[in-house]
Amino acid sequence: QGIYRGIEFEDEMVGLFNHCIYDLDSKAPSIDTPLHAFLPFKHIDHLHPDAAIAIAASKDGEQITADLWGGQIAWVPWQKPGFDLGLQLQQALADNPGIRGIMLGGHGLFTWGDTSYECYINSLEVIETASAYLEENYGKKRPVFGGQKTESLPAAQRASQAA
Repeated sequence: QGIYRGIEFEDEMVGLFNHCIYDLDSKAPSIDTPLHAFLPFKHIDHLHPDAAIAIAASKDGEQITADLWGGQIAWVPWQKPGFDLGLQLQQALADNPGIRGIMLGGHGLFTWGDTSYECYINSLEVIETASAYLEENYGKKRPVFGGQKTESLPAAQRASQAA
C-alpha cells in the first residue's frame, strides 16, 4: 500500500503479485487478489451469484442495494479490478462500520465472517435476500429485459429451419 502510486500506475502493481506467492510453480495470481487484501476478516467470500449480479448490473443497483439491505451491504461502483478497487473496498468498510458485505457494481458480491461457517451463512442470507427480491419484482414495473422485441416463428418453421 505504501508504494502504490495511483490508478494511472495500476498495471505495475500486477507484476508485484508474483513476489507474494509461496509456490513458484503456481499459476499467476488473480487480478482480483488486491480486492481481498485490505478487508480485515478471517473468512471472505467473493461471489458472482446470478441474483447478486442481477442487482449489481441493474441501472438502479445502488438504490436497490441500499433499500434491500438497509445499509448492511455497501456499494462500490464498477471499475476494473485491481489495487485501487481493493483500496475502495477498504474505504467502503471504513465508511460503513459493521456492514456485512459489499456489492461491487456490475461485478459481484463480497461477504465475510469470523468463521468459515459464519461467512457461509452470511453469504447464503444475502444471496437469498437478493433472490427473493428478484422473484417478487420480475416484470412488475416493466417487462424483463425491456420486453419481447420480435415475434418467434411458429414451432414447426423453427424446427424446419434448424434441420
